[in-house]
Amino acid sequence: MSSGRIKKLTRKVLKDRQKAWVKTRGERKRMAVLAFDLWPEDWKKHMLSAKTIGAYMPLSDELDFSLVLEYLASKGKTICFPRVNGEEMDFYEALPSDCKEKGSFGIYEPSSSARIVEPSRIDLLIVPGAAYAADGTRLGRGKGFYDRYCAENGKNQSDAFCGKILGTVPERFMFRSLPGDEWDLRADAIVTEEHWYDVTK
Repeated sequence: MSSGRIKKLTRKVLKDRQKAWVKTRGERKRMAVLAFDLWPEDWKKHMLSAKTIGAYMPLSDELDFSLVLEYLASKGKTICFPRVNGEEMDFYEALPSDCKEKGSFGIYEPSSSARIVEPSRIDLLIVPGAAYAADGTRLGRGKGFYDRYCAENGKNQSDAFCGKILGTVPERFMFRSLPGDEWDLRADAIVTEEHWYDVTK
């Protein structure tokens, strides 16, 4: 069976589990604060030295880092969020409260008039997933936006995204292994509301 077919079946199995997990926004914010407290010292140092942090506006089955991001912004960090443009995705400078436009997938996005952020400026990219495996493999929602963003702005390009990738997902959606392809995004580490996972690549 092809990896694409396995991924599709895995997402189908996860769908009911995701529906059953849905929490209030307040609960998901609290979980994100718990996750933030789990960052090890080397990652906290990286975060403190980072100038620009790429984040995401959460779906109802994802941890909500809004409070954490507002705290980071108060420390002088530039926060940016993705906006989907056709088949591509770009990041724009914004705070969570600035993301008021609903995109084609029902996810709130920054305004198109916000300042676009070049990939090379992003020092840390926080990436949600439908599921993650302890080896850093990410199972996305099936559209491939994050995979393409990191692949097309690869480290061999002059405007490369060279920042660290921190995967995040509720603990319920962490697995020993997941189907993956060579073009799939892989996280440098993963954090849930319960555990921090270092990834050895």
